[in-house]
Amino acid sequence: MFVKQEGEMLNGRSTTAAQAVAAPSVRASFTPMKPLTPHENEALRAAVKKLSDALFRERFGSEPPPWSKQETEAFNTFLRNRGFFGEQLPAYRLPLPTLADIENCVRARFASEGISAGDQAYTWLAELEKYKYGPLNQAGIPLSVVAADQAERDRQVAEGKAKIAAEAAERQAENREYQARRAAGIVIADLRKKRFTVWSPIGPADFQFLATRPETPTAGLGIVVIVGNPETVAPRAGVTQAVVRRGSGTAENPINEKGDVTYIPDLNLK
Repeated sequence: MFVKQEGEMLNGRSTTAAQAVAAPSVRASFTPMKPLTPHENEALRAAVKKLSDALFRERFGSEPPPWSKQETEAFNTFLRNRGFFGEQLPAYRLPLPTLADIENCVRARFASEGISAGDQAYTWLAELEKYKYGPLNQAGIPLSVVAADQAERDRQVAEGKAKIAAEAAERQAENREYQARRAAGIVIADLRKKRFTVWSPIGPADFQFLATRPETPTAGLGIVVIVGNPETVAPRAGVTQAVVRRGSGTAENPINEKGDVTYIPDLNLK
């Protein structure tokens, strides 16, 4: 009789008591050098059926159908394909699954999509190994793979959206500066018509500058150029705001091309 022991190495991996099946006792790992005995085969089948029945009740809330000769044959097909009856397996089929691996496959089957209470156990027992990577979706693809693919697609979409938004923001910033420079040109032209001399910029950008008139050369005006609606611009102490009204053009070309400028406060020219 082979009984799983606490901390026993199964195919190079340690196990704990939490992984063990209480009854019937089942050999913990199997090699092609020593085939399963009839007793071990029956004990392993009983352990898998016990787990399958418990998961069936949990998933469907009803009693599972009894296993027949078909289920036994299907389970033996799975065992035979994995070397449990002494078959020599190619290297890519090793290591052999442990009891815990087989149980995890059963759990994954009952956590998969598209299964029903009417499915007979023999229809999936022979192919139990296809659940070794976890529950499957209705197309037979592991949900972990589907989730990883979806996460990657979401990442790429988010990355693409962020790139588009960054490029749009950059274009908008460049356009705002371009429109502000155009507005500054309109204001400068208007001030010169009013006999002002426009001096080098006094602010961090070309749309902030100093303007004086010949009769008051030492009383310059600090001009701040704004593209917007005069009705919504509040006075600012110490500066004169030159508002170039928005026109009816597009967002890329909002400036009123007539050159109308509103000064806040008014210039009060005589």
